[in-house]
Amino acid sequence: MAESKEEFSYNDSIKYKEGDTFLNFQHYLLYSSKQITKFLYKTPVTPHQVILFSMIIGIASSVMIVRDNFVIVITGAVLLYYKNVLDKVDGSLARAKGIASRRGRFYDSISDFIVSFALFTAIGFKLNKVYHSVWVWVICYIAFITSMLQCSYFIFYEVAFIKQTGKNTINRLIESVTDEDLKSEDRFTIFLQRIFQLIYGWQDYIMFKTDKLFISKLQQINP
Repeated sequence: MAESKEEFSYNDSIKYKEGDTFLNFQHYLLYSSKQITKFLYKTPVTPHQVILFSMIIGIASSVMIVRDNFVIVITGAVLLYYKNVLDKVDGSLARAKGIASRRGRFYDSISDFIVSFALFTAIGFKLNKVYHSVWVWVICYIAFITSMLQCSYFIFYEVAFIKQTGKNTINRLIESVTDEDLKSEDRFTIFLQRIFQLIYGWQDYIMFKTDKLFISKLQQINP
């Protein structure tokens, strides 16, 4: 594991080269991921602790939005938004400190799944109190699956874009367990990788095959 550098470097904390970043409205918040990362950089807080805290407030927000109290519901919505901000902080902090790891990559994605599942379950619970129909649950979990696919779509092309810009990333387009993984990673990280594969592997496979199909079609049109 690399030692943390003394001075914070924003360029080291971002996934892309300076100037290649996507438009992100989180940058305009009073306390953005950049500011939070810079603050945490000088503390002993680890990226894994940020992931854990992010997951906790994500689950807490899911519990809060099913309440009938307007203030609690709005507070839950704000917490959920900042859960998404912290979701960026853990990776930024790891890159800034030079301690990005495969284990952190899987922790992050698995925690996102847990929070998303809790959130759509909370929405289903809230709506079912009004409509009392099994279709509420069907629709909510279909929405949950499609939201996962949308996220996988974004991550797939984000990773492809990062690799094309020349910026290093520990993420792969397909996260299959390889012989090299078995040799270089500890057993718990491999366990997390297998859990990741169970949750996201089929989605990455769909994205990979769809991308390959479209590229072949494009090459036929423009040989």
